[in-house]
Amino acid sequence: GDGLANGQVAGFSTGGMALGPNGVAYVTSNTEGGNALAGVLSAYNTSSGARLWTQRLELPASSAPSVGRLGGASGRVSVVVGLGQNPGMPDASTALSGWTSAVVA
Repeated sequence: GDGLANGQVAGFSTGGMALGPNGVAYVTSNTEGGNALAGVLSAYNTSSGARLWTQRLELPASSAPSVGRLGGASGRVSVVVGLGQNPGMPDASTALSGWTSAVVA
């Protein structure tokens, strides 16, 4: 398995939750994958609490997702997640060394 079966997601995140216009809650978190954190995006039915689906992401998900409809009120629901290492507080002695991020589209 992928380690996500039966709601078993290990790790922590500064991610969050956004409620979509379709009444679905979209939640970001992180899980350990090898030597690095990988992001996880999950969708939950807000009436029953049931998980509808889960998508593994290549980089950590350290912020809440943005959810909305493309093309107006009748458009498809889309979810956008900013990915990358949570920078934390900068260390003046190292400046920005060691910080990484990437655009995955």
